[in-house]
Amino acid sequence: MVLKLAENLIQAVKENREDEVVFLRAALKSYPFEKAVSEFVSDEDKIVFWTNIYNAYFQLIAQKSGQKDPFTSSLFRRKGIAIFNLNLSFDQLEHFILRGAKWKYGLGYLKGFSLNTKLRQLRVRQPDFRIHFLLNCGAISCPVITILSQDNLDTQLDLATADYLHENIAIDRSSKRIVLNTLFLFYLADFGGLKGVRKLLIKHGIISLNEAQFRFKFVAFNSGVKLGNFG
Repeated sequence: MVLKLAENLIQAVKENREDEVVFLRAALKSYPFEKAVSEFVSDEDKIVFWTNIYNAYFQLIAQKSGQKDPFTSSLFRRKGIAIFNLNLSFDQLEHFILRGAKWKYGLGYLKGFSLNTKLRQLRVRQPDFRIHFLLNCGAISCPVITILSQDNLDTQLDLATADYLHENIAIDRSSKRIVLNTLFLFYLADFGGLKGVRKLLIKHGIISLNEAQFRFKFVAFNSGVKLGNFG
């Protein structure tokens, strides 16, 4: 099944099994498009598959590029991911397929567009904001790479969310501020706006109900390179 190919690929990338990586990339490249579409029976299947693909290919392509800072390159928009006889970019995987066709620079409030009808068949219909705590683009402020499987996906998403929140959010009670990086600003509407972020922090025990009115302080997303950051 196609989901297993993606899971095996990211596991092989993690363990530096180069021959297996070559074999699995070839299998994914030539996998029949219509067969893949028929195997994606739910949004959950698509989240598992495309998150594993994104994280696996980013490690492979960023390492091969040899660039000191992936964020100053064209890596995100370059179509170098060969899947189902399509040639895709990281931006297409994240913003069109996983985020439901959102514009990259619209903070989640604006839709993007694509004339590619095949991509429309692959995209997630009901996006889950928790993917932002799973997608790793090689930066220090990115989440740890988790290898997803179909088993207990909701639990995996919740654990990844909790880990990221606890590691990346600080509460300055003296100034009544919630200090968080700009990842939360980049995708603000995905989280349900500032109100949604506050609800998320309460749910995961980052702030108490009494602290829900603290003001947000956004600090820089650390884009220093950190590849191979597997959990």
